[in-house]
Amino acid sequence: MGIQLYPIQHAIVKSMFLRDYGLYVLSRGFSKTYSAAIFAALYAIFNPGVKVGILAPTHRQSKFIFKHIEDFAKSRGGSFLNQCINHKGIKKGADACEMNIGRSSIYSVPLARRTS
Repeated sequence: MGIQLYPIQHAIVKSMFLRDYGLYVLSRGFSKTYSAAIFAALYAIFNPGVKVGILAPTHRQSKFIFKHIEDFAKSRGGSFLNQCINHKGIKKGADACEMNIGRSSIYSVPLARRTS
């Protein structure tokens, strides 16, 4: 994808692949969104046919992760990722976004909030 990771970012993304569930307590500015975007894109590439859901309390936050994936593809070293993305299949709506990477799909949606 043409990006360089710090060793701690590499360890976090690698641990996301090794375990089904993870709990990461990370401080502000620790590149949580960036690392999640890397993981989502790589997971979609390495596991053809999967559906990756990006959930966040607000749609704005889940769209940031989605946008990072698009930015990786448009970067100078992102030609491989750019070739994997079906650009005609990218859908951006007011409440959800969808991207197809090969046979895999990435969706970004907000969490539903209960109203009392």
